[in-house]
Amino acid sequence: MSVQRIVLGMVLVLPWAVAAQAGDLTVRSFNASGYTENATLTFWVDARDESGPIEGLENAQWGLTWGDRPLEATAAAATYRARDVLTSVLVLLPATPNFTGRDDTPEDKERMRSPLHYVLEGLETLKASIAPKDHLAVGCYDAERADPVRLSGSLKDSDKVQLPDVARVERDCAFAKGGGGDLPRLQTLMMGAIKSWMSKAQVKGAKRHIVILVSDGASKERVGQDWFRQLPNLGDPEAWMELYVVGLEDGHDPDNLEALARSGLLLSAAERQDLAERIGALGTWVKGDGVYQVDYRVKSRLGGQGIELQVRAARGGRELASGVFPVGALKPGIAWVQIALLVAAGLAALVFLVLLVRWMARAVAARRRRREEEERNRPQVYDGPSRGRLIVREGPAANAVFPLIEDLSYLGRSPDNDVPLPDPTVSKRHCSISIRDRTYVIEDLQSVAGVLVNGRKVLKAHLKDGDAIRLGETEMQFRI
Repeated sequence: MSVQRIVLGMVLVLPWAVAAQAGDLTVRSFNASGYTENATLTFWVDARDESGPIEGLENAQWGLTWGDRPLEATAAAATYRARDVLTSVLVLLPATPNFTGRDDTPEDKERMRSPLHYVLEGLETLKASIAPKDHLAVGCYDAERADPVRLSGSLKDSDKVQLPDVARVERDCAFAKGGGGDLPRLQTLMMGAIKSWMSKAQVKGAKRHIVILVSDGASKERVGQDWFRQLPNLGDPEAWMELYVVGLEDGHDPDNLEALARSGLLLSAAERQDLAERIGALGTWVKGDGVYQVDYRVKSRLGGQGIELQVRAARGGRELASGVFPVGALKPGIAWVQIALLVAAGLAALVFLVLLVRWMARAVAARRRRREEEERNRPQVYDGPSRGRLIVREGPAANAVFPLIEDLSYLGRSPDNDVPLPDPTVSKRHCSISIRDRTYVIEDLQSVAGVLVNGRKVLKAHLKDGDAIRLGETEMQFRI
C-alpha cells in the first residue's frame, strides 16, 4: 500500500514576501489601504493542519498580536467562497518519457498503463472541485518547451474546458524533435510557462492564482530553492499565488522535487497509480476550504516602519496562530468620527469667536454712544457773568445752554429774545424770568401753550434749582 508524503513550504504572498506560517494559519495576502481612513486591516488567511483545511473558522474569535501585545481590535471573518472571489488555476502536465512510457511487465497490470493515464484520471476528479466560473488553464511540457494553455486552448471558465486524453497529450505536447528523449530544463520551463499564464490571469481579474505542477523532478538543471519567488509581482495587494506539486517518486529526482515545492505543498506518489489519488485530493485545497478573509478594525492605533503582526484564531478551546507577518509601514489616520468632532469643535469655536467679536463691537459702540450722550448733555460753559442757566433737555434746541445774565430775560420763538427757542409751539415772546436778590420768578406773557413748572401750569412762580420748565414741545431745566 502506498504512503502519501506531504511537504509544507512557505507559501508566496504578494508582493512576493515570505508568508507568515506557523502552526495552522498561513497569511496569504494583506491589504492596509483602509487603515489610514478607518483603521481597517484585511488579511486572507489559510487554515490547515496535517489532515487538510480547517473549516468553520468564520465564527471563531480572531485576534491580532503585535510583538507580545494583543491589539484591541474587532474582526469579521468570511469564507473564501462566501466572498465570491475569482480563482485562476494552472495545471502543467508532463509529456516526458517517464510519464508517457508504459511498462510491458505482464505480472503488473497497473504498470502497463502510463503514469500520464493516472494523471489525467486524477485531473478529471480535480476539475469537479473547481467552480464553473473559475478559470482553468491546462498546459504541458516536454524536454524542449512548456505551453500553459496548450491543452485547454486558452484561459477559460472551468466548465468550458474539455480535458484531453492520453493520445492528445502525447500528440500535442511533443515539442522536442527526435522523440524528446532528453531531460527538460525544469526551472526554466516552469517559470516561462507560469509567467505567460500570469499575464493572462491578471487580465481576467483573478485574486487567487493556483499553480499545479506534475513532475518527477528529472531535469538538466538544478531547481533553485527560491525559484517561485522570482516570479513577477501580481500588482494587486489582495492577490496571491499558491503552488502545489504532485511528485512521482518512481524514477524521480528527490532533491529537485523538494526544491520545486519549496514555496508550496508537495504531494508525493510512490507509485504511478497513486497519481490519480494525489491529484484528485488537491480538490480540497483548490475549493478554498479553510481560506478566510478577515477584516480587522483596529482600535489600538499603529504607526511606524517595519511593523510585524501575528494573526490568531480561537474556536472550541483550540488556539491557532500564524507566524509573524511583516506588514511594513502603517500610517495612522484620524477616524471620521474624530474628524467630525474636530470640525464641530472648530465650528463651535468659530461661532463663539464671531459672537464674542460682535459683543465686543457692540459694547464699544454702546460705550461710545454713552460718552457722546454725556458730552451732549454736559452743560456748556459760559465764561461771562452768570446768575443762573437754562439747559434744554427736549425739543429742537436740545442740549443748548442759555445763561441768565440780565435782571429780566425773555424766552420765546423770536430770535430777539434773550433765550431764543426755535420751537413752532412756543410763542414769539412766551415768558420771562426776573432775578431780584437771588430770587428767580418766571411769568407767563399770555402765551398760547402756557408755562409748566414741574408739570404744573403756572402764570407766575418762583424757581428753585433743578426745576423743570416746559414751553410747548421744549423742556428745560433751571440750574443756579
